[in-house]
Amino acid sequence: MTIFQTLMLKKAKEDLAQEAADRESAKRKFLEDVLPPLKLGGLSQDALESLCRDLHAQIEQAEEERFEAEYKVKKNDQEIEDLNMRIMSFTGRFKKPELKKVKVTPENMLNSLAESRRTKPGIIDFRANLKHVEREGHDSRRGSSSTTKSEGMEENLNGEED
Repeated sequence: MTIFQTLMLKKAKEDLAQEAADRESAKRKFLEDVLPPLKLGGLSQDALESLCRDLHAQIEQAEEERFEAEYKVKKNDQEIEDLNMRIMSFTGRFKKPELKKVKVTPENMLNSLAESRRTKPGIIDFRANLKHVEREGHDSRRGSSSTTKSEGMEENLNGEED
């Protein structure tokens, strides 16, 4: 670093310290103006109780104001988010969520399928229940008839015979 950069950093640190001290003194002054120091010496029981009630009322009011401010901030944040979504829908650009990469090998798939069959014996083997349809004649790629046996059966059921 050069001498100039070191001096600039030193000056910036001093300015930050001064700003922090100014903020702290402004905070103390505000609190002294809003909440004067309590004078509890020489107060009777009734005066102390009324003072406690007054302080409790001030605390409730401060909590209400804080709650209302938080509600307004949350509401504004939600409105901003909704408006951003509308803007993105107009422009057609959406952020795609990052998906986790999962490595699934065929062996893992078969192992998990076999495991699920062992743990849940009521699972049906769907391949066993599939109907196998054979074609009459040759395949359509070879240039001959493509009528299936099931179509032939349907024609027989309708009363038409080949």
